Amino acid sequence: MWRDNDGTQLSLNTEAFHPDRYRVDHPDPRDFNLEIRSVRTDDAGVYQCRIGPSPLITKTTPYC
Repeated sequence: MWRDNDGTQLSLNTEAFHPDRYRVDHPDPRDFNLEIRSVRTDDAGVYQCRIGPSPLITKTTPYC
């Protein structure tokens, strides 16, 4: 699950909630990459990917 800087959930597994702007690539079982289309200035911030449920794995990525 990817979340943006405000904590808004952007995806669940590989399904993006706004496919016109976001896409999730899943190249291997423990890697989910977020692609942002039509990038805007207000997209800047920290994005967090959570893989779980146990043990919960968190990957935080700054986007600027």
